[in-house]
Amino acid sequence: MKPVVMDLGQQPTKTNLFGAFTKRVKNNIHTVICMSPIGEVFRARLRMFPALINCCTIDWFSEWPDEALESVAKTFLSEIPGLEDGQVEGIIDGLVSTCVVVHQTVTEASKQYPRRAFQIQLCDTHQLSRTS
Repeated sequence: MKPVVMDLGQQPTKTNLFGAFTKRVKNNIHTVICMSPIGEVFRARLRMFPALINCCTIDWFSEWPDEALESVAKTFLSEIPGLEDGQVEGIIDGLVSTCVVVHQTVTEASKQYPRRAFQIQLCDTHQLSRTS
Protein backbone atom coordinates (compact mmCIF):
# COMPACT_ATOMS: atom_id res chain seq x y z
CA MET A 1 0.00 0.00 0.00
CA LYS A 2 2.98 2.31 0.44
CA PRO A 3 3.37 3.00 -3.30
CA VAL A 4 -0.36 3.66 -3.65
CA VAL A 5 -0.35 6.19 -0.81
CA MET A 6 2.79 7.85 -2.12
CA ASP A 7 1.27 8.09 -5.62
CA LEU A 8 -1.60 10.01 -4.01
CA GLY A 9 0.94 12.49 -2.68
CA GLN A 10 0.51 11.47 0.95
CA GLN A 11 2.98 10.36 3.59
CA PRO A 12 2.87 6.59 4.25
CA THR A 13 1.62 6.91 7.84
CA LYS A 14 -0.45 4.19 9.48
CA THR A 15 -3.58 6.34 9.17
CA ASN A 16 -3.04 7.07 5.47
CA LEU A 17 -2.19 3.43 4.71
CA PHE A 18 -5.30 2.20 6.51
CA GLY A 19 -7.46 4.83 4.83
CA ALA A 20 -6.18 3.89 1.37
CA PHE A 21 -6.66 0.19 2.12
CA THR A 22 -10.21 0.74 3.40
CA LYS A 23 -11.11 2.82 0.36
CA ARG A 24 -9.75 0.13 -1.95
CA VAL A 25 -11.71 -2.59 -0.15
CA LYS A 26 -14.94 -0.55 -0.32
CA ASN A 27 -14.48 -0.05 -4.06
CA ASN A 28 -13.60 -3.66 -4.87
CA ILE A 29 -15.38 -5.97 -2.46
CA HIS A 30 -18.03 -8.26 -3.93
CA THR A 31 -19.84 -10.84 -1.83
CA VAL A 32 -22.14 -13.59 -3.02
CA ILE A 33 -24.66 -14.93 -0.52
CA CYS A 34 -26.96 -17.81 -1.42
CA MET A 35 -29.99 -18.64 0.67
CA SER A 36 -33.46 -19.98 0.21
CA PRO A 37 -36.16 -17.28 0.04
CA ILE A 38 -38.68 -19.66 1.61
CA GLY A 39 -39.75 -19.52 5.23
CA GLU A 40 -39.41 -17.50 8.38
CA VAL A 41 -35.61 -17.83 8.56
CA PHE A 42 -35.22 -15.71 5.42
CA ARG A 43 -37.58 -13.02 6.76
CA ALA A 44 -35.71 -12.99 10.07
CA ARG A 45 -32.38 -12.48 8.27
CA LEU A 46 -33.83 -9.58 6.31
CA ARG A 47 -35.00 -7.94 9.53
CA MET A 48 -31.60 -8.47 11.20
CA PHE A 49 -29.59 -7.33 8.15
CA PRO A 50 -31.57 -4.68 6.22
CA ALA A 51 -28.54 -4.13 3.97
CA LEU A 52 -29.45 -7.43 2.28
CA ILE A 53 -32.28 -5.51 0.63
CA ASN A 54 -31.03 -1.92 0.64
CA CYS A 55 -27.44 -2.43 -0.55
CA CYS A 56 -27.60 -5.59 -2.67
CA THR A 57 -28.58 -6.81 -6.08
CA ILE A 58 -30.87 -9.80 -5.74
CA ASP A 59 -31.01 -12.37 -8.53
CA TRP A 60 -33.83 -14.88 -8.36
CA PHE A 61 -33.15 -18.08 -10.25
CA SER A 62 -36.14 -20.25 -11.12
CA GLU A 63 -36.76 -22.82 -13.80
CA TRP A 64 -37.55 -21.49 -17.27
CA PRO A 65 -38.37 -23.43 -20.45
CA ASP A 66 -35.46 -23.72 -22.89
CA GLU A 67 -37.34 -21.72 -25.54
CA ALA A 68 -37.85 -18.79 -23.15
CA LEU A 69 -34.17 -18.77 -22.15
CA GLU A 70 -33.12 -18.81 -25.80
CA SER A 71 -35.53 -16.01 -26.69
CA VAL A 72 -34.32 -13.74 -23.88
CA ALA A 73 -30.66 -14.42 -24.69
CA LYS A 74 -31.20 -13.70 -28.41
CA THR A 75 -33.04 -10.48 -27.61
CA PHE A 76 -30.31 -9.12 -25.34
CA LEU A 77 -27.43 -10.27 -27.54
CA SER A 78 -29.03 -8.72 -30.63
CA GLU A 79 -28.82 -5.31 -28.92
CA ILE A 80 -25.01 -5.46 -28.66
CA PRO A 81 -23.38 -3.33 -31.37
CA GLY A 82 -21.26 -5.33 -33.80
CA LEU A 83 -23.04 -8.64 -33.24
CA GLU A 84 -25.90 -8.00 -35.62
CA ASP A 85 -24.14 -8.73 -38.94
CA GLY A 86 -24.42 -12.18 -40.53
CA GLN A 87 -20.74 -13.09 -40.08
CA VAL A 88 -21.16 -13.60 -36.36
CA GLU A 89 -24.44 -15.56 -36.46
CA GLY A 90 -22.62 -18.71 -35.32
CA ILE A 91 -21.10 -16.77 -32.44
CA ILE A 92 -24.51 -15.52 -31.34
CA ASP A 93 -25.90 -19.07 -31.46
CA GLY A 94 -22.99 -20.25 -29.31
CA LEU A 95 -23.52 -17.43 -26.81
CA VAL A 96 -27.25 -18.18 -26.65
CA SER A 97 -26.52 -21.85 -25.94
CA THR A 98 -24.03 -20.83 -23.25
CA CYS A 99 -26.59 -18.55 -21.57
CA VAL A 100 -29.13 -21.38 -21.52
CA VAL A 101 -26.63 -23.86 -20.05
CA VAL A 102 -25.46 -21.39 -17.38
CA HIS A 103 -29.02 -20.68 -16.24
CA GLN A 104 -29.92 -24.38 -16.18
CA THR A 105 -26.72 -25.22 -14.26
CA VAL A 106 -27.50 -22.61 -11.59
CA THR A 107 -31.03 -23.99 -11.29
CA GLU A 108 -29.70 -27.52 -10.81
CA ALA A 109 -27.09 -26.37 -8.30
CA SER A 110 -29.73 -24.51 -6.29
CA LYS A 111 -31.72 -27.74 -5.97
CA GLN A 112 -28.68 -29.43 -4.44
CA TYR A 113 -28.00 -26.50 -2.08
CA PRO A 114 -28.67 -27.64 1.49
CA ARG A 115 -31.87 -26.29 2.95
CA ARG A 116 -30.50 -25.47 6.36
CA ALA A 117 -29.80 -22.23 8.14
CA PHE A 118 -26.39 -20.66 7.63
CA GLN A 119 -24.78 -18.17 9.92
CA ILE A 120 -23.57 -15.38 7.70
CA GLN A 121 -21.36 -12.58 8.82
CA LEU A 122 -21.76 -9.48 6.72
CA CYS A 123 -19.55 -6.46 6.47
CA ASP A 124 -21.80 -3.94 4.79
CA THR A 125 -20.70 -0.62 3.31
CA HIS A 126 -22.07 1.33 6.26
CA GLN A 127 -19.67 -0.39 8.65
CA LEU A 128 -16.72 0.21 6.32
CA SER A 129 -17.51 3.91 5.94
CA ARG A 130 -17.49 4.36 9.73
CA THR A 131 -13.86 3.14 9.90
CA SER A 132 -12.45 5.52 7.32
